[in-house]
Amino acid sequence: MSGPVISLVKRWMPDGVVTSEEFGRAMLATARHLKASAVLEVTDIVKWGGSNSAARPVRDSNERMDGNVKIRIRVGEKSAVATLGDSAASRDFLSMLPLTLTLKDYSRTEKISDLPRKLTVEGAPAGYKPAAGDISFYAPWGNLAVFYRDFRYSDGLVKLGKIYSGMEVLDSPDPITATVERITP
Repeated sequence: MSGPVISLVKRWMPDGVVTSEEFGRAMLATARHLKASAVLEVTDIVKWGGSNSAARPVRDSNERMDGNVKIRIRVGEKSAVATLGDSAASRDFLSMLPLTLTLKDYSRTEKISDLPRKLTVEGAPAGYKPAAGDISFYAPWGNLAVFYRDFRYSDGLVKLGKIYSGMEVLDSPDPITATVERITP
């Protein structure tokens, strides 16, 4: 493998988790900026309490997802299947599921819908350039955006995941009712 090696060290403490995640993100962004390939090494260091302690690693609502969380967007008898990314916004979205939404066409590029509440954008980049199949949260409006065409860079847009099959369920100029749910293994 070529390119920089970036280490992300996680320290599990009896009272929660402390990470150098911000440092890891900054280093990964630098590697991308330099157009280098990057390898991310994750090392867990467990610190146990005193000899009489029954402490074990504590994981809270900010626990990282394993990157394989799949969701289904069901429209009638047809479905699209997507994988959610590992971010605070994705975990927050996942916590709302299942959801029934009315997806409306916007600008012949995406389907949008209001969410019950705004998602956290903690740790999210300032924006990104979406591609067809991207599931995103548009923070300024507080809505879900499912792109069926590529679009330009947009401030306030946070990527949640990516549809990898069944995009045709979104193929309608009219509003569609969709149920979004987690696929359990």
